[in-house]
Amino acid sequence: MTEKTTKTWHKVKVFDTYKEAEELRSKLKTELGNEDLEIKIRRCGPGQTQFKVKTYRPPTKTKK
Repeated sequence: MTEKTTKTWHKVKVFDTYKEAEELRSKLKTELGNEDLEIKIRRCGPGQTQFKVKTYRPPTKTKK
């Protein structure tokens, strides 16, 4: 039986508007070396009025 691994997401920054969070996500996607970086925006804060940008970089696979 294989054990399912969970992703460890890292908080990058919290914004007051979705537009600001989307601008950061677009910037991160276009940077060199971020081809495999997964980025998501989640609601957070009081009353779910803020937007948090989170990233996850999968572990690199080594060839045998």
